[in-house]
Amino acid sequence: MVGIEVLLAALLLGFGGLGLWQLNRPLSAEGNLIVSDVPEGSVLLDARGPLAYRSGHLPGALRLWSRDLLAFEGEVPGMLASPEALAETLAALGLDTARPVVVYDAGTGEDAPMVTLVLRAMGLDAYLLRGGLELWRSNGGDVTTELPPVPRPSSATLTFDSRLLVDAEGTRRHLAENAVAPLDTRAAPLYLSDHLDGAVNLAASQLLPAGTFPRWSELDQLLERARLTRDTHPIIYGDSVAQAAQAWLALAAYGVPHIHVYAGPYQGLVAAGLPITQVVAQAATSTRTSSVCWQ
Repeated sequence: MVGIEVLLAALLLGFGGLGLWQLNRPLSAEGNLIVSDVPEGSVLLDARGPLAYRSGHLPGALRLWSRDLLAFEGEVPGMLASPEALAETLAALGLDTARPVVVYDAGTGEDAPMVTLVLRAMGLDAYLLRGGLELWRSNGGDVTTELPPVPRPSSATLTFDSRLLVDAEGTRRHLAENAVAPLDTRAAPLYLSDHLDGAVNLAASQLLPAGTFPRWSELDQLLERARLTRDTHPIIYGDSVAQAAQAWLALAAYGVPHIHVYAGPYQGLVAAGLPITQVVAQAATSTRTSSVCWQ
C-alpha cells in the first residue's frame, strides 16, 4: 500500500510539473463578475418573477425581473427596452453608480445573467451571486417573504454602453469589421435551419450548463472548436437576450475582452434584413408503391 501511495504522489507531482493542474483552474475573470456573498453596502436584486419572489427571497432584496427590462410592443417582441426606459426602471429602484449591485436568480442562470449584463451596460458595478437562491439556502442563508422598504428613487445619470449591447444596425456595422465573429447561442437544430451569415454555434446550454460554469479545460475546448480566440470580438445572439447573456457571462468570465451582445431575439436580426444563411431541406422522394387501394 505504501508503494501505491508513493506512486500516486509522484504522478500528481508530475502532472503539476507538466501544468496539467491548469485543466481545472478557475476562469480568469470569474472573480470580476461573480461574488460568493453579498458585500456590505451593496444593493441586492432578485431577478426572478413576481410569484417566485413572493414565495421567498433574500432579506432586503428588491425585485427586478429580467422581463421587466424588455419591450413587448412592436414588430418583434422581446427586444431590450430603450436606454431611456431602462434608466427610468433602474432609477425607480434607487440604483446609482455609488453602490455595487448583486443580482441572483434561482441558481439556474435563466434571469440573473441578463440583469447583470444590462446593469453593466448602464454603467453600474453589477455582480452575480454564485449559485443563486438555491446555494444560498443550502449554505444556511436566511430567506424571507417580508417585502423591503420602497427605495428612494435615484437621480443618477446612467449612460448606456452601445458597444456592449447593440441593436440590429449596430450589429450590421460590427459585422463589417473583420475581427468580429457572430456567435449563435441557440440549440444546434435551430442554428442548422438558419443563422446569421458566418455565425458559429455554441449553445448557451454548453457555455453555462444549469447556471454554472464548465471547467476551464472544457470551455477552452469549446472556444477552440468554434475558432474563437481572445483576439476575436464575438457578437452574441440567441432566441432571447437572456439566452445570449448566458454566453456573455461565460465568455467574460473566461477573459474574452471585447464582447458585443445583440439586444433582442434572433428574429429581430431576420426582420432587420441582415444576411441570413438558410438551409432548405430537400423533400425526400420515394419510389415505393403504396399497398393501400382507394376505391
